[in-house]
Amino acid sequence: MLGLTSLAAVEAAHLEEYIHTLGLKWRCRHCSFTKNSIARGESPPIACGNLECRALHSYEKVIRCSERSVRGYSAMLNVFFRWLKDVEAGIEINPAQTPHRRKSLKNKQKRRGRRDPVTIRYYDWEVIDALLNAIEDPMTPVEEAMGLYLLLYHGFYPKELKTVRIPSRCRPIVLGVEPAESLEEVLTLEWRARELSRGRQFLGRTAETLQLEPKDEPWLRDLFRRFVQERNQKLRDPNNPYLFVGTNRHSRGGPAGDQYFQHLIERATARVTGRICTPDILGKCSRILYAEFGGHQGYRHLCELGLGEDHARSYAWATRVRVVPKPARQATNERDAKRRSRLTLPPIDIFGLPTDLEHRLAGG
Repeated sequence: MLGLTSLAAVEAAHLEEYIHTLGLKWRCRHCSFTKNSIARGESPPIACGNLECRALHSYEKVIRCSERSVRGYSAMLNVFFRWLKDVEAGIEINPAQTPHRRKSLKNKQKRRGRRDPVTIRYYDWEVIDALLNAIEDPMTPVEEAMGLYLLLYHGFYPKELKTVRIPSRCRPIVLGVEPAESLEEVLTLEWRARELSRGRQFLGRTAETLQLEPKDEPWLRDLFRRFVQERNQKLRDPNNPYLFVGTNRHSRGGPAGDQYFQHLIERATARVTGRICTPDILGKCSRILYAEFGGHQGYRHLCELGLGEDHARSYAWATRVRVVPKPARQATNERDAKRRSRLTLPPIDIFGLPTDLEHRLAGG
């Protein structure tokens, strides 16, 4: 683009010439010394520019940038000249504007259509039904029952299990002192405000609090009463607002960690079904139930559970993929095997198989 004195004089032909030369270069066949190309159709330099080589007529034209890199440079020029035109009003016409944008969008849509189909994983109803019955059973460890209740009745995400909080009026002022109001009477939980980012642009739950309705679950108040009693025994800081309290945190610790909930759900599902279920898929099972049995209100229920609009609509058409929970004794490393060997299991799992089947086969 020699001879140009201002950006206003730049035309599309100049940029096309620049992009063409940007993708090519001269290279010496003897020493691999390179020199940038400056014009289309130019003659190769006579002598190599390397002072130690200086070979005559040794240059050949080779690729300098990949096609993808050239498109990237072209896009940056388009952005710059568009800014110069729309914001600074320095030019009247954008010389870098792509004339085939409609075709590129069409190709982009074709590429999108070739992506893998959207799927939603779920467990068999026999597994979910057994877990729902275990929540109501007073013999189920209360911490495990509470985790299953929030996952299956309210479709909690693992992150929400970590950050759900008790209202301040239901927390003890000091250890050993009863709070102003009991949680089993209030039956209200609070959400922590969701942090938005470039990839997370919806607020999640539509309300700041989760108001539980005990009309259809007469056992709910007793579940919360027993849970609070056990929580108070582990509590070391009365100012800890989180519903679940880990046992390996310091006195002013925050929410329980990811492994805490992973092991909690492992113990709960292994005790009931003899299999290992994950919090993520259990939450999806809850949302599938809302979508399929919620009638015309199913979409609204999913939005209230914290799904974005597109995500909520996907539950109406996404392909369902049935997942079989792993046997409780199956482990990929020695650490998991040691932990799972201490799980309480029924003699027969939910599918009618002995829970020590793998051990028998290994011993045989």
